[in-house]
Amino acid sequence: MKPSDLYARDAEDTWKDLSVLMGCYYKHLPELEQVWDRLDLEKNEKVQIKVYRYVDYDGRRFWLLGGVYFDGQPVMIIRNAGREGDDHHSRFITDGGRYFEMLKYLSTLCRFQDKDKQPVIDLVAPDDDIPDLETFYGNSLNYSKDHHRYW
Repeated sequence: MKPSDLYARDAEDTWKDLSVLMGCYYKHLPELEQVWDRLDLEKNEKVQIKVYRYVDYDGRRFWLLGGVYFDGQPVMIIRNAGREGDDHHSRFITDGGRYFEMLKYLSTLCRFQDKDKQPVIDLVAPDDDIPDLETFYGNSLNYSKDHHRYW
């Protein structure tokens, strides 16, 4: 079957919940693995999963064939099966440009910590003065090429 044939099918359901995109032993969006738990996916308004077939066998084991859409356009096909969807998993990205646009969009949903209002990520403004930014690990941006230290 061609991806275009699958995308042309009517979906059984449409999910806004994106939790199935990152499992315990699989990552359909590996580029976001480091920040996935920090994303406020409740604010997602642009990414959805069209479920072409979902079978829940016992509340733990399932079979899923779905399409991931960004701004209403297909981006990739995902497949999961077995325990928590981990026993079989695969993805087929069909639009690389839109895939990376989707990643950029999802990364904008990064949450801030409530207790101190500091970002969970190390965010620095371009005009912040960072002492010794150019000097680290015994070397400097302005080192002389005549000065070499051999270990």
